Amino acid sequence: MSLLLEPLPRAILCLSAAIVSVLSVEHYASPQCQASADSSSRTVARKVSDVLVRAGVCGIVFAFFFAISWRPLYAWGATLSFFAIFTAISWAKNSFFKEPLVFADITLLPLLLRHKDIFYANSLNLLFWFVFSLYVFGASTLFYLFEPHVVPAEAPWVIPIVASVALGPWLALLLASARRRLGSYAAAILQTSDAHEATARLGAFTFVLLDFAAWLGFDRNSHQEAASGHTTAKVAELEKHFSGSRLPVFLVWQSESFYDMRRLGIADLKLPTLDRLRERAVKWGLLGSIFSGGNTVRTEFSVITGIAPSQLGPDANYPYLKASAYTSSAWPQALRAARWKTCFIHPYDPLFYRRHRAIPELGFDDLVMLDAFQGEGQDEVYVSDRRISRRVIDICERNEDKAVFLFVASMENHGPWKAGRVEGLSDPLEIYLRILERTDSALCEMFAILDQLDRPVWVAFYGDHAPLMQPFGKPFPDPRTDYVLVPSGTALRPGDRREATNTEPWLLISDLMASAVLTASNAQAGLQSVRNTGQGRLAL
Repeated sequence: MSLLLEPLPRAILCLSAAIVSVLSVEHYASPQCQASADSSSRTVARKVSDVLVRAGVCGIVFAFFFAISWRPLYAWGATLSFFAIFTAISWAKNSFFKEPLVFADITLLPLLLRHKDIFYANSLNLLFWFVFSLYVFGASTLFYLFEPHVVPAEAPWVIPIVASVALGPWLALLLASARRRLGSYAAAILQTSDAHEATARLGAFTFVLLDFAAWLGFDRNSHQEAASGHTTAKVAELEKHFSGSRLPVFLVWQSESFYDMRRLGIADLKLPTLDRLRERAVKWGLLGSIFSGGNTVRTEFSVITGIAPSQLGPDANYPYLKASAYTSSAWPQALRAARWKTCFIHPYDPLFYRRHRAIPELGFDDLVMLDAFQGEGQDEVYVSDRRISRRVIDICERNEDKAVFLFVASMENHGPWKAGRVEGLSDPLEIYLRILERTDSALCEMFAILDQLDRPVWVAFYGDHAPLMQPFGKPFPDPRTDYVLVPSGTALRPGDRREATNTEPWLLISDLMASAVLTASNAQAGLQSVRNTGQGRLAL
């Protein structure tokens, strides 16, 4: 018994207790995947390796708390609390968004605190922070008051050793020379881009740490040359086809949380404009979902760059953090090099997802953000799609002497769908349906004007992800959204009804350009017939 009172045995015992406690608690970080991970085809050696990795990370965290306190019991309690907090956050996110905590989420913390509504995080109120601070600082104070430190006065050389163990791994992450190697090690340990699987195997914090290390060491140049060549060739083909003709407009409209709920049997939804657009579309159907119920930026980036998430490695979760690495692949960059006017419209905080830096890096000349819509519609939760459609028309009319590429990321359909957003309604589903109808009406007004433009216009309209709408979102029955690729202006022409064709976000702009090149030669011939008969026209 007296041996356990000695500093070293007590520290080892507390470290062992911390590892066992953490491994037990982290079982809940991704519970629906835990059983499959436990019974997976992983070899015994791999399972043992995963446990050793988790124990090692736990040891590093324990060493940190021990080095700043020299109190073994405090280090045990602080380590367990540290991992438990990450586990709780991962569990909460997984319960709501169907994805456990990833490294990219940590970088979004300042935005989460500024925009709690949009993250559905209103519970992070003053009471929450008071209780959290009381626990962290109160418990630490009690340990410091009642647990004596074990600083080895007779062996001061131990202090730098413990400090090196505690701080060395974290400092190594900051050294450029070590990042590539650490990233390779982290990727080898992870062996997957599936956050559910990795969290079930390794726990919440260990996965986040390895995800960060893999992100730091990721080689982003391996596929860019081929991707860049593909983008440049497509734009060159487009330029050649439209040379000498009226300069075209390409409008890509990403509608936040737009989903045709009639596919789920909800009859109380009228979307006549979407129905008519499907009738005249060169292509329409269901769009593959990159993320069900959130993380708009993942779909947005894939559409703008034409890069599938599987090609992005650790960047897939938050690609705008390293947007400059993908400039050569981005469609707007290639179009801007061909002297197109490139414009990005997103009526929200430009700091959100780092768009104020990432969007220009991807080739957009102009950013029309929330400040451009100030002064009108102040009672709206989000800028309405009707106001955005008017801005689209204005940009088209002010740039008649230039080919124009417009990307719209609208917000009107975004939750939460609280009472007051639609007069007289309080049910979230009813509110969401009525807002969808507003979007449909805004599209009708916009196309009525686009159809009259004396230039070819091509429009891609799609929803970025399914809405976080209960009880449909646990999980959403079909996370795929709806899209249409539609000609307008002088590209408008009569055509046969097409069968639905499903596609993926990273193929949208390529498909739109291919359709323009393939059909524009016949557009002028069919224009007079269309305008004389009104076929395909959207009635207001």
